[in-house]
Amino acid sequence: MSMTGFILGLGDRHTENILCDSLTGAAVHVDFECLFYKGMTLGIPEKVPFRLTSNIIDGLGLTGYEGTFRRVSEITMKILKENKETIISVMEMFLRDPLMEWNKKQSNSLDEAKKVIDGISDRLSGLKRTLNFGEILYPLSTEGMVESLIQDATSESNLASMYSGWASYL
Repeated sequence: MSMTGFILGLGDRHTENILCDSLTGAAVHVDFECLFYKGMTLGIPEKVPFRLTSNIIDGLGLTGYEGTFRRVSEITMKILKENKETIISVMEMFLRDPLMEWNKKQSNSLDEAKKVIDGISDRLSGLKRTLNFGEILYPLSTEGMVESLIQDATSESNLASMYSGWASYL
């Protein structure tokens, strides 16, 4: 879910939006209002690609994010990249969805939607950008992208600059 959330720009992943299934122990994500990079445009922008705080890392077991989490992240990212055309095709349907936020606005709505689709396409191509769709920093391999995302998600500087209600200390 971390890799998929990164590709789709899913934000607002605080402790009330990631629940635990009491029967299976699986993480269950709720509240998808902060989708398509909306978190990057908040008054205090989100600087982490997904939630990977110390409590989450502790829950991953002895190897933390260096074991199963990293391997499954690499597999997931590879599968997402292999299915780029299908994902982009599905996302393009949102361009015309009258319920999406950009279609409710009068100006620049199509440009905003295309910017989101381009962002998804870039991420699926392994291109890393600066915050708020800035310049492309560099192309990355699947393993390189996962490494970079883990570095960003665990960066104390990034976590310290998050909105306090996001509870990055948890």
